[in-house]
Amino acid sequence: MDLSTDRVVISDDGGLFTMDLGGWTARAGFPNTAISGNVLVANGAGTATVRCRVQLTAPWTSNSRLLRIILLKNNIEVNSADFTVNTSSLTLGDISLALVSGDRIGVRVATTDERGVTVQSGANTYLYYDA
Repeated sequence: MDLSTDRVVISDDGGLFTMDLGGWTARAGFPNTAISGNVLVANGAGTATVRCRVQLTAPWTSNSRLLRIILLKNNIEVNSADFTVNTSSLTLGDISLALVSGDRIGVRVATTDERGVTVQSGANTYLYYDA
């Protein structure tokens, strides 16, 4: 799946704010992608390599605030990583997951930034798996 529209993530009070990343479309070359709401839905059983990347519209500049990308399987964290200063993209390490039909894979963004950060839409923000 590729993100179809830019998403702004902002903490109103500097506390930890989390948001499920949504607004996905099927990724080129993956015509059988099943999307339900904000998640990728597994269409069969087996082991899959899940790949996730998030692109920002501008470099992350705060060394005192948090910006974290969280990969979820059935709403349980299976992988995560934090943006570092002066980077505008984050690719989570490939992760091997055992999937059954109907498993839901999603991406959550967490931040303590009160200024807000924009996740860029397009082919550089993606979530998909290879079976």
